[in-house]
Amino acid sequence: MCRPTETTICTSLCSYLLAFFDRFVKGLDNGFESRPHVEIWQETGSVAGADRQQKDRQARAGWIVRRPQYPVRIEPLSLHLAAGYRLSPGTGEASGPGFAPADSYRYPVEGPPVNVNPAEAAWGELAPGWKAGSLAYTSNPLKGDLVIYGPVSADLWVSSTASDADLQVTLTEVRPDGQERYIQRGWLRMSSRAQDSRLSTEMRPWPCDRPDCIQALTPGIPELGRVELTKVSYAFRANSRIRIWIDAPSATGENTFDHS
Repeated sequence: MCRPTETTICTSLCSYLLAFFDRFVKGLDNGFESRPHVEIWQETGSVAGADRQQKDRQARAGWIVRRPQYPVRIEPLSLHLAAGYRLSPGTGEASGPGFAPADSYRYPVEGPPVNVNPAEAAWGELAPGWKAGSLAYTSNPLKGDLVIYGPVSADLWVSSTASDADLQVTLTEVRPDGQERYIQRGWLRMSSRAQDSRLSTEMRPWPCDRPDCIQALTPGIPELGRVELTKVSYAFRANSRIRIWIDAPSATGENTFDHS
């Protein structure tokens, strides 16, 4: 986790590319190599109504976080699932099965699709019975702005009445006016929950991903599943709330899932 330390005048991606090629193709001494090695663009916008390629070329950062080297040094931020469907700061006094009342949902009821086509609504249709088929945990309103960056892991103790289950974890921002914005998603098939202990870290699970690591669930017995969300950089504003949804996988962009 890192907080923004500076704001800058918006700069287009196209101008960055031209400066790069001027330096390393044309050989112009424009000082490009003296720029910070890492520039994290936040709240990037582009030309309204343009096609995707034009949007990419004309992308502009709302503001930029600059760091001198990669990987970026970050401070872990931990939230835990608490009673009353709350997200609370810290890791809790204890973690694991039996330390808190269990919440349950009906499976598989797919979560809402997320679209990437600008001509469609960002959130797709809700499935019938979606309330019974999902869990949502929400933080208190943030006291100040918060920028998150890098890997995200949702570490969940999961039991099922079946021998396997597919998890989808969705991170959103709930704004003071009640609007909810999609941020990022991640997925895990519980039979593939085994981790590579050499590569896994506190913030990024690294699945074993080998046939000999696959292990079915024993119905009714909780097992730890670490769900990796795709890396993210996002600015939460003061008074917004952080929310995670847990449900069955649904279409995201052009990706779909088969639960069979």
